[in-house]
Amino acid sequence: MALDLTNYLIDLLTAKESVGVESADVSVDSSIILVINAVSDWANEKAGFGIRARALTEYRDGNGRQIMFTRAPIESSAVVSTSVWIDADWAWGTDTLVESSDILIDTVNGAINLNVSTFDEGRQNVKITYTGGYATIPARVQQAALIMIKRLMETRTASSASNTGGSMSAEADAVAPAWVLDVLEGLRRST
Repeated sequence: MALDLTNYLIDLLTAKESVGVESADVSVDSSIILVINAVSDWANEKAGFGIRARALTEYRDGNGRQIMFTRAPIESSAVVSTSVWIDADWAWGTDTLVESSDILIDTVNGAINLNVSTFDEGRQNVKITYTGGYATIPARVQQAALIMIKRLMETRTASSASNTGGSMSAEADAVAPAWVLDVLEGLRRST
């Protein structure tokens, strides 16, 4: 079992420490990794987006105004790496690529505006590539993930069940304290 590097919210050593396992003890690594992956997937689902930063491509309808990112937060690194094409023919060539100096990113509200024009109205005629999510997982989210990892590890030990990641989502729902759900719901509201 490998750690899902796209989604993980907590690294293996931190998780092992939180459940009282020595870092040198590899006997339970696969079980802990399974739980880390399940908790990370569950948290992403509850938040409504991939929490960890990742490269994204979106196709949006041009609306003549601004375009809102669907994944937030948009960190300063995304401003550097955001590309926008406006192309009714969907060819997405260099001739339809918007000059980077003409792209204005509103990181607070998660919006893209154009400096010298507007987004041509059309269906799926705007392509955006950017980085969405957190480059550094917020401390409150890490703490919530650690609590969930600990609770699920205790549940697994108590029941001696060999749960798969998919069935752990229901377990996570059952053992999640209200404040963990509040943290993840807060991420959803801030996007």
